[in-house]
Amino acid sequence: MISKKFSNMLSLKNIRMKYILLTLTIFFIIILFIFNKMNSKAVIGKVAQGKGEWLTLSVTNTNTDNKSDIWMVDTETEVKQKLVGNREPMISGKVNTAGDILIYSDAIGTGPWDVFRLNIPTKEIYQITNDSLGQFNLHFGDEEGNIIFAKSGDKNSPIPQISRIDVNKKEGKTIELGSPNLGVQDFDIGDNKIIALAFPYDEYVTKKFKKNDDLAKINYYIIEMNMDGSNRKVITEIKASRLDSISLSKSKDSIILGGTGMKDNEKGFYKLDLKSNKIDTLLTQEQLGKPNEVPEISQPYIAALSSDGKKLYFAAVPTGTSEKSIYGNITVYPNTLYCYNLEDKKLKEFFKIPDIFISNMSFTYK
Repeated sequence: MISKKFSNMLSLKNIRMKYILLTLTIFFIIILFIFNKMNSKAVIGKVAQGKGEWLTLSVTNTNTDNKSDIWMVDTETEVKQKLVGNREPMISGKVNTAGDILIYSDAIGTGPWDVFRLNIPTKEIYQITNDSLGQFNLHFGDEEGNIIFAKSGDKNSPIPQISRIDVNKKEGKTIELGSPNLGVQDFDIGDNKIIALAFPYDEYVTKKFKKNDDLAKINYYIIEMNMDGSNRKVITEIKASRLDSISLSKSKDSIILGGTGMKDNEKGFYKLDLKSNKIDTLLTQEQLGKPNEVPEISQPYIAALSSDGKKLYFAAVPTGTSEKSIYGNITVYPNTLYCYNLEDKKLKEFFKIPDIFISNMSFTYK
């Protein structure tokens, strides 16, 4: 009788223990589920916000060694990181939206500029091209850098073109601009479209070299096309003395241009509204002030517009800077990266290393 009661008590206790364990298991599962949901929301929120930009700066030391580096700057945190250093020629590159892959152009020895891909966390470098044409002004065709677009030469012509490189297939293809006389000055990629800044090569050579007229205006064409070069159309035509750069805003509804002679002979940066086809001035040297009193905007004329459209990043020469000679016969002025607030009209230094020349800047919206 006692053993039976004891047995019943044990059975009841086991049932209670199982019930308690089941309850605790369900409780922990719910907690883990809620925790994971909170974490996933936090990550999604962080990605969706996409604050800031990655600036990729190509700099050359103007002292005796003339070595070149590539720096990456996070505009949100202002954290700076040297990605590639101590290179012989001028190099340039671009990072992806995650900020973990750099594609860059580098000339090894006496060879032309070839394309390399750097895994930033692991520091692994992979050489992508090895040809005689040279590739520069690189853009990602996908996030991993398996498809790359570049400004390159042509086997049968000196006119610069856009090339598409398939890394896995080890294939390259030239993207046609619509006329064999059109050369690409710069281009950008967004929403599976190529936006190219093109110019008539013959007109450029005649006015700029044969007539040696730097102020002469030539026709520039902004061309939109699919990633394979199809459905090509001219968005607008602009007369200017010189246009160096083109880039899409983060909203993809406007284009940022840098150059001289778009309006009179001023130099600076402009925004083209793709809906109205209207060009507005973002910042000119005249708005900043006289070059001997304020920093002078550097060549090439390249600017990065912040994600919210409130700040403009560009290189300029500080007042009192003396010229330097690099690579024996190239005269440059050491410069600094500045940030201009388009709302309160204030200018501040953003990236400065003594005695360096910022030869190129690319940027990627997060």
